[in-house]
Amino acid sequence: MSALFLRTLLVIVVTLSPTVASAQGLRVVARVNDDAITDFDLSQRVLFAIRTTGLQDSPELRQRMATQILRQMIDEHLQIQDAKRLGLKTTDGELQQRFGDIERAAGMSRGQFRQYLQSVGVPYEIAVQQIDAQIAWTKIIRRKVRSQVDVSEAEIDDASAAEVIGPAVRGAQAGGRF
Repeated sequence: MSALFLRTLLVIVVTLSPTVASAQGLRVVARVNDDAITDFDLSQRVLFAIRTTGLQDSPELRQRMATQILRQMIDEHLQIQDAKRLGLKTTDGELQQRFGDIERAAGMSRGQFRQYLQSVGVPYEIAVQQIDAQIAWTKIIRRKVRSQVDVSEAEIDDASAAEVIGPAVRGAQAGGRF
């Protein structure tokens, strides 16, 4: 975990001096080892968070959320990189199962979450990136921690799913657009 903290700290320092991604002309707001997070990526994730929680969108809200979401995105990149290093990969079936869980928890029919994202202007890939990181992290926990702690796979799945399902369900219950 201390290596994760040090890498995150390094990324935040690099964030203070952003560079320009020459291929796309987008500003890089963070570099996580060999991966770049652009201002476009960040703005899409902020929009995703606002729309799926039912919050009232405003420039002030977007600004307040950007720092926290950037930290989350950095953590996710580190989690995915760590999973790859360990030879762990998220399958399409695992992604589809997790999206199905989100839809069931929010009272949606199959495929409705993807349609919802499209209707509010959020690319489906934004949600896929977040879910991929969560599944990867769950796999890392299973591999590294499982042998040291007596936690069932169901408990790990429930805790991981709560990170994604919780905001979507709360948004639907609070009058979100689901």
